[in-house]
Amino acid sequence: DDQMEDTARKIKAFQKKWYGHDDIKPFDRNKHRQHLRQELRKRQTKNRIEETQQMDQQSTSTKIDAIRRELDIAKEMELSMNCMINKVLERDNDQWWKMEELN
Repeated sequence: DDQMEDTARKIKAFQKKWYGHDDIKPFDRNKHRQHLRQELRKRQTKNRIEETQQMDQQSTSTKIDAIRRELDIAKEMELSMNCMINKVLERDNDQWWKMEELN
């Protein structure tokens, strides 16, 4: 009997030290399940939010890539237009000089 009381006292002292109180309630399976469900819901919500953000980032980077491609195409077109304009100007200039020489 003394040993059991001593053990009970030690257990209560341990509980008081670790949990701040010595009236530990018996394990409540339903509360535990409820807590696990809450944690699972939180994790699923967090994962869903992260997935959505990732998809937004991907679509944004896809849009940025498309815009970059359009810019590259526009630059190439501008370069080729400038080349054509320069050729026309050179031709006109040559014709003008030939006209000048004839006069």
